[in-house]
Amino acid sequence: MTASPQWGRTTKQLAAATLLILAGLLLYGFRPILPTVIIACLFAYIFAPVVGWLSTHLRIRRGLAAEVDVERATGKVTVKRLVCAQDMGLAINPQGATIQMEGCLMMGLGYALAEEIRFSGGQVLDSNFDTYEIPRFSWLPEIETVIIDAKNDPPQGGGEPAIIVVGAAIANAIFDAVGARVYRMPMTAARVKAALERAASER
Repeated sequence: MTASPQWGRTTKQLAAATLLILAGLLLYGFRPILPTVIIACLFAYIFAPVVGWLSTHLRIRRGLAAEVDVERATGKVTVKRLVCAQDMGLAINPQGATIQMEGCLMMGLGYALAEEIRFSGGQVLDSNFDTYEIPRFSWLPEIETVIIDAKNDPPQGGGEPAIIVVGAAIANAIFDAVGARVYRMPMTAARVKAALERAASER
């Protein structure tokens, strides 16, 4: 189970500082670093209330649980069920929001289990869908979506949040099922099998 907790003020300031520092470093081409960091921190302190307001009024909370089958011999992962709950404030179009959540979960299966671009000698090896694997309807698990009743809250965005936590939920489900942690996505059969072997050797 994964969820998106509400930010605290300290976290908001750190997030603002990080974004501004990154933007400053990119803008200045990573030089001079010290003045850029100082300026970014000053701007972060100034704009922290703005970030706080946005995180309060444009917040989306979601939770996702996954149920998986893992073949120990091969490492193949099959997602059997996904349950996603999302608080998006007043849902003006609940049916449309539900469809959007379902689509995000389906897309999330791709980056979590298969989608990867490989390089060799500066060349992209996965230049077509023969090797760049995307989700198929045959992968589709049982999906349950829950829109939290928040009719007294203003409407929030509900476009893509569900996709963000799919990888973490599946990784946690794999660990719960077989006791092996996979730290890299996509969680291909080869990587899951390697994680199983590593977990066995550490016991």
